[in-house]
Amino acid sequence: MVSMNLLKRILEICLFIGFIIPLLDILLGTTTSLINLDFDVDVNFDGLIPFNIMCFSFALIVFSSFGLFLMKFMTNTITVVLLLGVSLIASIIAYTAVYKFIVCKLKSNNPRALKSNDLIGMVGIVVLKITPLNDGVISLTDSTGAIITYRATLSPYAGVQGEYVINQGQEVIISDFDSEKKICFVILPKGKQ
Repeated sequence: MVSMNLLKRILEICLFIGFIIPLLDILLGTTTSLINLDFDVDVNFDGLIPFNIMCFSFALIVFSSFGLFLMKFMTNTITVVLLLGVSLIASIIAYTAVYKFIVCKLKSNNPRALKSNDLIGMVGIVVLKITPLNDGVISLTDSTGAIITYRATLSPYAGVQGEYVINQGQEVIISDFDSEKKICFVILPKGKQ
């Protein structure tokens, strides 16, 4: 049977490694430009869950913490194997939960700035009314939830004849964007004309 001191030492080393990897990523990844280490590596393979070093660090912390907590119940070889198995299962569950519910959610967020081509077809809300004599202002919500405002005028292809006023709070659809003048051309949704 493995001596309890050796087992305790192994679990303490696992705990240390679990804490040191994220700490090194923070210290070396953001404070020095000479050392560019990226510990947040995903390795895709055809298994159930891809490998992520930060999730692995968390799983090491869970495994070693459970192991150290359950050491007082490890009286013989069977209980050592059984309780280390419980610690291993808890760490696998922790890895899976963090990967699926945190890492995947964060990676699916696409916080990129809107380009002029991205604006076409988006629905905006009129903030400052649009008239034939004055451009108005519309607001849009980007992928991060930020509200962005653009100068807007009615598109010549909107099919509106004569005088018109597009009031505050009304929805409009962006049909084109002039990058030089930084203005959106908008149309009214069907049924609102």
